[in-house]
Amino acid sequence: MALALICAGVSPNVLHAADGPGAVGAKRSAMSPAVVSDFFDATLDADRFVWVPQIQGLSRYGFTIPREGFRRAEIYQDSSDLYYLSDLRNLGLATGDAPAPSWTAVWAKDSMALGVEGSWAPSYRAGLRVQSGGGSKIQGVLRRQVVVSEQTVVGLSAEIGSSTALRLVGEAVSLAAHEHSELFANIAVEAGGGLLWGEVGKTWFEVGANLDLYASAYSRAGHTQAQVLLHYGQSNYQINLGVQDLFSSAPSLVLELAVHPKPHGGVNSEIVIRNSRIKEPWLGFRRQSLKSLRRVEMAQAWRDGMGYERNK
Repeated sequence: MALALICAGVSPNVLHAADGPGAVGAKRSAMSPAVVSDFFDATLDADRFVWVPQIQGLSRYGFTIPREGFRRAEIYQDSSDLYYLSDLRNLGLATGDAPAPSWTAVWAKDSMALGVEGSWAPSYRAGLRVQSGGGSKIQGVLRRQVVVSEQTVVGLSAEIGSSTALRLVGEAVSLAAHEHSELFANIAVEAGGGLLWGEVGKTWFEVGANLDLYASAYSRAGHTQAQVLLHYGQSNYQINLGVQDLFSSAPSLVLELAVHPKPHGGVNSEIVIRNSRIKEPWLGFRRQSLKSLRRVEMAQAWRDGMGYERNK
């Protein structure tokens, strides 16, 4: 089985097994109709191109783009019909290229924080967080992402701060087979200090128009609490609204706005504004979701990567 990877402009690449030449994994920002056109021009015996979109360093679904269908779309500069002609298959959850570098800025009720993260190899990330308010804190993070099944990913992290001992953090997310919900769990322990934080919960996707419902029980400092949040999301911003500390005598309202400016220089950014405090180790638990790797989300991945108007 000969596999040829000829995709100038998509670097680095991840090869996925296919029955013929033209299998490539690429970040949505790296894919364009020109990449597919160049491949077909350079590989005359290929009758299809297999594109596996990568999102947050992970991939799941792949498009098989037929040569003849692509050439027709190229003539009319419209890939909407080509979307339905391209076979979309679940290839199973897999790690891909190293995710793009990112930074997050948080403005909360009592403090502000800044975090930066970058990757030097697939599945590995390193970062630095700085928090002000109530005494400045600096924290370094080393994280590894591991796919443990076709629908489950686990994150393992080591964190050490200027005023804290070594912390070990585990995170797991599992997407349901029907893709309408996901289960998640987080735990953090401190060397010599025992459990710092633990959480288990579930997210139900699209319970209303672009609304997700998020519910979890968590333990912090020996106290067990619960929270329920509604999440409204668009590509460039998200809003969380809900109630924390449900088992206490005074539950607290949570309102959070997260804005995602357009990436510049391949760097992703996030600006978060909260009405509540940053509860340590909050920055370590901006948990990953597999929502964007569902079948229904692939239409947006297609528009981002293969839309002629977007790529002009």
